[in-house]
Amino acid sequence: MRSEIQKAKEIMQKAANNARLYHENIARVRQTCKSEYMVEEIKTYADPLRQSMIQATQEVNEALGSLATTLKAGIIIRGEDYDSATMAAISALEPGAAELTEIAKRYAGNETMLRALNQYNIKYKVGAEIPVCGQSKVDALNMIQSDISYILQEAGKVDCRYGSEQLQHIAEHFDTVFSDRIGIIGE
Repeated sequence: MRSEIQKAKEIMQKAANNARLYHENIARVRQTCKSEYMVEEIKTYADPLRQSMIQATQEVNEALGSLATTLKAGIIIRGEDYDSATMAAISALEPGAAELTEIAKRYAGNETMLRALNQYNIKYKVGAEIPVCGQSKVDALNMIQSDISYILQEAGKVDCRYGSEQLQHIAEHFDTVFSDRIGIIGE
């Protein structure tokens, strides 16, 4: 696993522990405090909970942002790499999934053609297995980052125990939850 993704995993685990502690304290306050004091007591835990989740989101975005920069630097679209004859033949012959997969294998390492073939595959719903291109890696990373940001935001809500539980689950099973996307990004 890439070090940036490992760092995001560690940040989530730390945030999950913080959220668990804050929610335990809030639950204790709700059980032990009189109603007239409860709001103020909950605020003493609510604000640090929100700040903790905001800080975790910033740290994850920073860690994954550096990986995104690295991945984007590897995406080079060059006109001379585009094989117009192949694309014209594909458009005219409309190959099936197996045929398009075989054609795509010949262009492994050619970002320009892989993206063109992937666009064709998506547009015409061919269902071919196109080798991973740089843009697919960036898209997978963006999905991971978006999911983590959402969960941290939900965990930062005092009245949203579900967000905290979801954060606990994802932090404990990070590799499994994001295995498909981590697989796309690769080492």
